[in-house]
Amino acid sequence: MKKTIGTIAFLALGIALIPSAARAACAGGVNFGQVSGGHPECSAGGFCYVTSGGQRNNASIQGNFWIIGAGSTTVGVGIDNGNQGNLDWLPDLGFGGGVNLFGTWQAGPNGSPDGCPDTLGAGTSMAVGLSDIDGSAANGFFAAACALRNGGAETEYDYNTIVPLTNIDLKPIPKPVISGSLRVGENTQVTIAPPNFSSIFYSDGSPACTVNNVIKQYDVWVQQTSRNGAAPTDRNVGGWTLGGTCNTGSPCQVLVACSGGPGSSCDAYFAVSPKFDSGFGSSRVSPNSFRTHAGSNIATPPKPKTIKKMDSGVRPE
Repeated sequence: MKKTIGTIAFLALGIALIPSAARAACAGGVNFGQVSGGHPECSAGGFCYVTSGGQRNNASIQGNFWIIGAGSTTVGVGIDNGNQGNLDWLPDLGFGGGVNLFGTWQAGPNGSPDGCPDTLGAGTSMAVGLSDIDGSAANGFFAAACALRNGGAETEYDYNTIVPLTNIDLKPIPKPVISGSLRVGENTQVTIAPPNFSSIFYSDGSPACTVNNVIKQYDVWVQQTSRNGAAPTDRNVGGWTLGGTCNTGSPCQVLVACSGGPGSSCDAYFAVSPKFDSGFGSSRVSPNSFRTHAGSNIATPPKPKTIKKMDSGVRPE
C-alpha cells in the first residue's frame, strides 16, 4: 500500500497515540482530523490546518471534541475528549502549516477521551469547538467544525470533507448588539440581540452537522465598571461574570445589579461566546458591546427642543 504523507505523519506520531495504562476510549482506535494531503485549497503544500488570527499554538488554542448528542462536561462521563490535553489532538506536525487537527479515540500521554463512538453504532457525527487569543489577550478567535463518521476510512471523522474545503480558520465573532434596556427597580434589564455564528462554523453538510445543532446556545458575559470607567480588554472568561445563557437565534435578557448596592450607578459591558451541544463552552469571549449605563442613575435623556410656531396671517412687508 502506498503511504501518503498523512499516513507517515500518523506513524510518526504513534508514540503519542499509544494507549497508556489509563482507561482507553476505543480499544482499536478511531482516527479523526485533517490527515490527507493534496488539497491546494488549504495551503500551497496541499495540507489543511487549524489557522487563527491569534497565537495559533498548542498553548493558546483551547477546545473540546465530542460526539453530537453524547458528550458531557463531566470527566469520566459521555463520549468526548475527557481529560485529554490539546497536545494529543492539536499537534504541530512540522510541515510548516502549524497546528493540525489530528488525533484518535485512545488514551495518550496527556490524558484519555471519555467513552468510544463504537458504542453508538454507525452514523455518528463528531464536533470540535475551538478558541484562541492573541498575545495581548485583547482579541478572541473562534471556530466549530463537524463531520459525519465514515467507518470504512482510515480517518473515520475526516475534517477534510468540510464544504467548501478550507483550513479551519478561527475568526473573531461580532460584538453583541444591545437591542433594548429597561429599568427594573434599582437594576437595569438589558436585551442582547442573538449573535450570528455562521462565519465560524465548518461542516461536511451532513444532516446532524448544522450550526444550530452544534452551537445550540450562547453565553452572555457582563463586566461592570464605574461610571465612564475604562472598557475591559481581557477576552478570557475569567475576567467576566456570566449574565445568562440563551438559545441560538433568540434574544437574551440580562439583569445588571450594580455592585455598589441600592442607589448606586455603574456602567456595564457585554460579551458573548458560543455554547455548544452537550454543554461545552468557550474559554474566550467576543469583543465588547457598547457601554451601557446601569443602576439608579441611567443615561439622562436630552431635553426636547422647542420649535416656535409661526403666526398665521399675512407676513408684514
